[in-house]
Amino acid sequence: MQKKSENIQNEAYSKLMWMALLSFLFMYSLMYVTLEGIVRSLGDNNPLFIALILTLPMIIIEIILLGGLNRSKTINLVVIILSMFIFVVFYHVVSNRQDSILNSIESR
Repeated sequence: MQKKSENIQNEAYSKLMWMALLSFLFMYSLMYVTLEGIVRSLGDNNPLFIALILTLPMIIIEIILLGGLNRSKTINLVVIILSMFIFVVFYHVVSNRQDSILNSIESR
């Protein structure tokens, strides 16, 4: 019985990982809907960072709303804290890049 419960829990985290990966890929691909967007953003990591920023809150919300499916409170807490940390780091990376871009445009 213990083994079955463990398998169900592992399956729940596996599904959470797949949901996050598919959401990330979908959001990243939406950044390139227009041809102009593809040409303009080649070599730019901002779309990658923004897709990550959009995906991380979804992971947190998923764990909070469906925490009963993922029964390990310790793993849930670690995933939430890690997601929040990564969110803050990449949010600051993107906002600092935007500030530097705006400053370079204004200085012209």
